[in-house]
Amino acid sequence: MDAEEFRKWGKKMIDFVADYWINLPSRTPMSDVKPGYLRSLLPEEAPMDPDSWENIFSDIETVILQGTTHWHHPLFFAYYPTGNSYPAILGDILSAGIGCIGFTWNSSPACTELEMVMMDWLAKLLKLPEYFLYSHSGPGAGMIQAHSSVERAAMLAHVQIRKVPSDENYRMTRVALQAVIENDINAGFIPFFVCATLGTTNSCAFDCLTEIGLLCKEKEIWLHIDAAYAGSAFICPEYRHLLDGIEYADTFNFNPHKALMINFDCSAMWFKNVLEIENAYYVNPQYLKHEHQNMIPDFRNWQIPLGRRFRSLKLWLTFRSLGVGFLQENIRKMCRLAKEFADFVVKDERFELVAPVILGLVCFRLKTRDSSGILRTKIALGRKPSVIMPFYMMKNELPSPSPITGSMNLLSYYGLDHAFNKFCNNKKLKEELSAFLPNLPANIFQIVNMYFLKFSSLRQLFEKPPICGKEILPLSNSDLAGFRLLPGSIPEEYQLWNVGAEIVNDKKKRKRKHELLSAGESAEDDVEKRLKRMKKEEEKKEKKKKKKDKKKKIIMSLTLFLCVCMISLSCFHESVFADPTPVVMWHGMGDTCCNLGSLGAIISVLEREIPGIYVLSLRFGNTSTEDIENSYFGNVNKQISDVCNQIANDEHLQNGYHAIGFSQGSQFLRAVAQRCPSPPMRNYISIGGQHQGVFGLPRCRGSIKLCNFARMLLNYGAYVHVIQAQYWHDPLHENTYRDKSIFLAEINNEKVLNQTYIENLQKLQNMVMIKFTRDSMVVPPESSWFGFYAPGQAVDVIPLKETELYKNDRLGLLQMEKDGKLHFLETNGDHLQFTEKYFISEIVNKFIK
Repeated sequence: MDAEEFRKWGKKMIDFVADYWINLPSRTPMSDVKPGYLRSLLPEEAPMDPDSWENIFSDIETVILQGTTHWHHPLFFAYYPTGNSYPAILGDILSAGIGCIGFTWNSSPACTELEMVMMDWLAKLLKLPEYFLYSHSGPGAGMIQAHSSVERAAMLAHVQIRKVPSDENYRMTRVALQAVIENDINAGFIPFFVCATLGTTNSCAFDCLTEIGLLCKEKEIWLHIDAAYAGSAFICPEYRHLLDGIEYADTFNFNPHKALMINFDCSAMWFKNVLEIENAYYVNPQYLKHEHQNMIPDFRNWQIPLGRRFRSLKLWLTFRSLGVGFLQENIRKMCRLAKEFADFVVKDERFELVAPVILGLVCFRLKTRDSSGILRTKIALGRKPSVIMPFYMMKNELPSPSPITGSMNLLSYYGLDHAFNKFCNNKKLKEELSAFLPNLPANIFQIVNMYFLKFSSLRQLFEKPPICGKEILPLSNSDLAGFRLLPGSIPEEYQLWNVGAEIVNDKKKRKRKHELLSAGESAEDDVEKRLKRMKKEEEKKEKKKKKKDKKKKIIMSLTLFLCVCMISLSCFHESVFADPTPVVMWHGMGDTCCNLGSLGAIISVLEREIPGIYVLSLRFGNTSTEDIENSYFGNVNKQISDVCNQIANDEHLQNGYHAIGFSQGSQFLRAVAQRCPSPPMRNYISIGGQHQGVFGLPRCRGSIKLCNFARMLLNYGAYVHVIQAQYWHDPLHENTYRDKSIFLAEINNEKVLNQTYIENLQKLQNMVMIKFTRDSMVVPPESSWFGFYAPGQAVDVIPLKETELYKNDRLGLLQMEKDGKLHFLETNGDHLQFTEKYFISEIVNKFIK
């Protein structure tokens, strides 16, 4: 391609892009291609000879766009909006045309200096502190870069990350952060970096920046502020208060490509002291040196890659051609539309807001019991449904624009009030979806007994408010016996269900009498005879009618009785037929989560004895081998943190769970109860746990190489990397134990008294501890009951109630004993040797069922 061809096809490409934007609303937001679609449309190898640009252009539509997700489509709501504009596109074209690689000032002075000026423009628009500006004499500065992820960065740096719990408004607060910092310090970690967020991804929440900043300053912790989405709004004066506390930031970033009409990628980042970054990344090979390198920044020293694109061009062209005022109005419009949409949601009784609406994000949900399932069903059916009650149909046209917002009225268009999915294959979802819709006469998927349906008086029951003050739960087809109770009043079309039949009967009587009287019979006696005969016939029919009515009343009574029974079943469904409390299990040393000879058998017993129970047996690693290895080597605190996250994200456990720990898994699950109270642990069962630690190397059955290797490391004093060393307790050197212990001394409140641990442990309903009288793995065996050797010797064992831990109530066990929550069980056997009968009678029946 020469320059003339480039002009020709370049103009056509510009026209193609312009037409794409103009006609974008006529496309569907999502493609319907299957994975691997493109390979069948392209040759196996690159062409040896050049193709014509006519053919190439035709393939853009048929090959590329059919598999494209149109992020700028007016109906694309999958993620935060990504910015774009014609000036920004032209900036990218110019950047690609120039094609410089700006790793040093000398390699492209304009690339470096335009970026410096654009960063100062942005900083001044956001009213950032002066030390972030290049024009300021201090060490601060900024640069334009690609988006970064905090969690991925931590993985690359090989450091552990701790997620801080949020408050009811999804914000990180000083109190929560301080608790996490102190817990980590007590556990032997060094907190050095905190990432606060302004405009979180899920709810657009704003962390309490000033409070967090003061805490980080006190603790000398690096504070980074991520305002990826919300940062663009700070160019508007009315939103700058959300940036209060920025003066405590060591680094700050936001993405102009989200709301400043700049196309991806363009992320701006500022440093309070850029020298710290330069010193960390500084390398200076001979071929990169130049005479001006100490006078102006070389961005290669601020990043991991060497080269960088000329991204500042699209910022420059956008600012110049659109102006700041236009960008501000665009953001204000975005926020105004979000507020209007939120008003629609609030006024609609089917939906509710789940987070405050601050900028352009509205988080809302259906109020119904199976809202998520219904929504998934609607999405699965297709993107453009047309609702014709009671079936789903498809239509090609899109909804008309709303006269209020100018946007398409999707809430009404996708309304659920008369929607019904006839094509859903899931039977349970069919029934629940049918029960959710208030204006359907019955379940249309079953044959309805019309004899019951024709009595309108039965339906008067539906007009009464549900018993127990809550919505009637849907029952199965057999329970419904041909009809379905629906909440709400009777639809008008059903209120006069049997009136029509009565009117027809009256008309027949009048017609028959009229025919008899007008038959031309002149004799009065003949008329009287016929009238008497007619009267007898009517009396006979009246008797039949009364008999029939009596039968109706009996059926009505039985039906009403069934209705009351069904409503009662619905009201007491939650308590009588509630799902069993799920169970979480943590295996011991050298075992796996699902070993058929150990925990796999326990799972089978639980599922057999308690039908429908959910059991989560914790696994560490992707394979059984990794699971075994992780029971010997690793950091217990990290494993506990991972378990807390897993439990918090498991939908089956949100209403609470029972916990069963085997051997070392016992004290690890106790740490979960103390550190992670939500969701709540109900009953805690410790089977052969080592709550006061062990003073004796683990005995290896058979020839387990990993166990023997762990014994060897314990002999060398590898306190951190061997799991068993983290609950090692040396009674001969108590002070050394407390200083070096990174786990056991901390959860037993032997380092710093953590009142939260006491409060969380006392939330348990029952704490069950099982000791094995001939235990050769737990030394001493009394450690399973919190007993241990007296300090300074390893012969005499002090029982729990004589320990300082109990007397001073350092864990709240004294109070739990008074409350009847502590249960001490024992069985005659070696470590973890118990029968199925014992497990069922003493554990399952008493504390799990």
